[in-house]
Amino acid sequence: MPSQNKPSPTPLISVIVPLFNEEASLKWHYGAMTDFLRASKINYELIYINDGSSDKSLEIVQDIAKNDSRVKYISFSRNFGKEAATTAGLRACKGDAAVMIDADGQHPVELIETFYNEWLSGQQVVIGIRESNQGEGFIKS
Repeated sequence: MPSQNKPSPTPLISVIVPLFNEEASLKWHYGAMTDFLRASKINYELIYINDGSSDKSLEIVQDIAKNDSRVKYISFSRNFGKEAATTAGLRACKGDAAVMIDADGQHPVELIETFYNEWLSGQQVVIGIRESNQGEGFIKS
């Protein structure tokens, strides 16, 4: 679990990404996250939790992990739900702090830096709240 003490001189941020049938967006999202995190000079690890996907999400994550030592993954035998996946990620992470982000692109990766800076300034918990649901369908809203 993330450290509850002061961050180390070069803190490690664990980015936890639950997956359920994210084959279509996974490579794009991984690229967007790593490009942004590297450009921001944030020390990070990525932990993907495959929550019983029936598509090729697990194979894609395995391939990503082979080529990137910062990537780890956990794979559930069946779908246990996002909360269980997030909990597994929190238990597996090594970072000084953790960020949870969805792989479908609905959470802007740029907010990781905002959350990170708030945490560095002394906040113990930083939560993002969506201001509007523009662009979402009526049912989802």
